Amino acid sequence: MMKSTINLILAFVVIPGSILTSCKKTETNLSASTNEMPGNSVLQDSVYKGAKVKVFGGKAWVWVKLVGNVPEQLAITLTNSVLTRVPADSGSESEIVIPAPSQGNITAFHAFAVDWSAHGHAPQGIYSVPLFDNHFYTITESERQAILNDPDYDQHFANYPSQDYIPGGYGLINAGGIPGGGCITGVHWYYLNGPEFNNKKFKQTFVYGSYNGEVDFYDPMMTLQFLKNVQSFERNIPQPSKFRTNGYYPTKLAVLKHDGVTDIIFENFVLRPAS
Repeated sequence: MMKSTINLILAFVVIPGSILTSCKKTETNLSASTNEMPGNSVLQDSVYKGAKVKVFGGKAWVWVKLVGNVPEQLAITLTNSVLTRVPADSGSESEIVIPAPSQGNITAFHAFAVDWSAHGHAPQGIYSVPLFDNHFYTITESERQAILNDPDYDQHFANYPSQDYIPGGYGLINAGGIPGGGCITGVHWYYLNGPEFNNKKFKQTFVYGSYNGEVDFYDPMMTLQFLKNVQSFERNIPQPSKFRTNGYYPTKLAVLKHDGVTDIIFENFVLRPAS
């Protein structure tokens, strides 16, 4: 249930500068062991897999399926042992960067990470349950890391995209003085008509992220319990009317459990021009 102290800020409302404080988190490097599988290995005629990365008690990797030069699927895969052996109390969020095959660059996404929050995150009473943020970035890893040392972080954090770049129904949450729960990735835009904002239990949602006036990540956010229990799941991805760069963007999200793994898949890609 939403607490009365949470102030929902509708999309594109100017927020006073006094609350534009950041939550730059200390990034936990849990991805040092990436030599199990060489990047860009070909699994099938058109499926390319990045290096496997150790994530808690399991492994994770990114893969892309191409049909000719057109992406059909782009996914983050977690072995089920990731979900059963997550740390019960990891303190702040733990972020694990996952390398991707170069063939994935044909899509609009160029960097990937999973964020584990053992106690959820703000706003309390809505997302305060164990959850994973699965970040698909439209910027490169070097650009993402540069946000950490941006001398104009607060200014760029508060520079929101125009309305056309965020789907309808999305807005910001002023949670503890931090609109969108910023951290190093930027502002988080939430679908304010979702069940969790209407006195129902949170299971999964689709988050947009922005920094310095541009959308910089997509985030299918899911509770640990949802990921443990799901066998197959599909949903549409809300679409903005404009896109920051040329590229293939997904219109559908699927989650599929099989053969000891859970796939978080972007699919039904559409080629969008920059506008």
